[in-house]
Amino acid sequence: MRAMLLFCAAALLGALFLAVPEIDLAVAALGYQPGAGFVLGQSFPFQALHDAVPALVLLIPAGALLGWFSRRLPGRQALFLILAVAVGPGLLANTILKDNWGRARPSHLVEFGGTKQFTPPLIPADQCPKNCAFVSGDAAGGFAFLAPALLAPLAWRRRAVYAALATGAIFGANRILQGGHFLSDVIFAGFFVGGAIWALHWAMIAPGGAGLRAFLARQTRTPGLRYRLYAICVLPLIPVSILAFDRSIALWARGLPEPVKQGFTAITDIGLGVWWLVGSALITVWCALMVWRAADPGTRQRWKERLGTPAFFFAACASAGIVNSALKALIGRTRPRLFFDQGLYTFSPPATKAVYVSMPSGHTTMIFAVATAFALMLPRRWGWAAYAGAAVIAFSRVATNAHWLADILAGSLVGTGMALLCHRLFVTKGWRVPK
Repeated sequence: MRAMLLFCAAALLGALFLAVPEIDLAVAALGYQPGAGFVLGQSFPFQALHDAVPALVLLIPAGALLGWFSRRLPGRQALFLILAVAVGPGLLANTILKDNWGRARPSHLVEFGGTKQFTPPLIPADQCPKNCAFVSGDAAGGFAFLAPALLAPLAWRRRAVYAALATGAIFGANRILQGGHFLSDVIFAGFFVGGAIWALHWAMIAPGGAGLRAFLARQTRTPGLRYRLYAICVLPLIPVSILAFDRSIALWARGLPEPVKQGFTAITDIGLGVWWLVGSALITVWCALMVWRAADPGTRQRWKERLGTPAFFFAACASAGIVNSALKALIGRTRPRLFFDQGLYTFSPPATKAVYVSMPSGHTTMIFAVATAFALMLPRRWGWAAYAGAAVIAFSRVATNAHWLADILAGSLVGTGMALLCHRLFVTKGWRVPK
């Protein structure tokens, strides 16, 4: 019933803004000074608030991880908070809508000294190529605080929801004052992000989603079943990302602040295969030598048992690297560098040159093979931490414009799949490896 009411409210407001689009122009004009522009919004504290929004929003997933590691927050609730930020402000608002809707910002309009034409909120337009007005990214970030609000104790939940709505409204009003967004951009950011968060909460937390959660639990009992579900979800995203998202995300990454790029550059080579291959190979050889040099059967048996783990680790990394190299040559996808330098965005198989072997990402393949190996060795909580670290390393390849988003999605499938395959082969052959 509540969902239907929200849908009806969104529909009525959409009809209002379509019937009287001048509302947006009138509200946007409040922050505009003829001949000077939106100068008030560029001053303190308005610009400072705009600059602080990304860090404030990142407090949600950071707090979720901290609560999970400290065992104060159940894993499902921590995952809900992380997905709420990733899906709501991240994917829905800032990628799908802002980069594809084409609505020009107020400061770019003829009415406010620019060159673009005003367009209503719910009709796709051609007045902006990327990072457009609809919907407000800052407001979407503020409305993301609905996620922790929905996890608040029942006695505080309604007030927490109101506070989250107020946060989104304040962030959005600030952007209206700066000439960055219209009133409708803020309102529909609330509907889209709030709707996504509500759907996630229903599926992951609320009693109504218990049946769905039970079904998913049956599909994730073993590592193989979890990988199958992951592949079913990720494989369709790869062509979608190639067609719709890769270029816009690469352009966004190119505009990241230099300190952010330097941070990702500093960690990206953790996914370089040589460290993991050489390290696991040396440990494997050492264990084999200990087996050979053992003076009594008991010591020899103990070293044989220890040999299985580094040997499996090396096999997982090596096989993932070999399959990745073969796929790179067969797919022949151009790297972002050629897109920025020459405008090339294509596939040219077979390929051997570095700039034509973008898919799958080698660093991502390797680090997901490593994470899968660790996940099989460690308690489940630390296994998820290994995957979280692998995801950060994989994203660094996009943030540094070394790869496209689809490349790291493909790499995660290859690395995880090869590690699981090697694990199964080792167990079948009687090697003592973690299970």
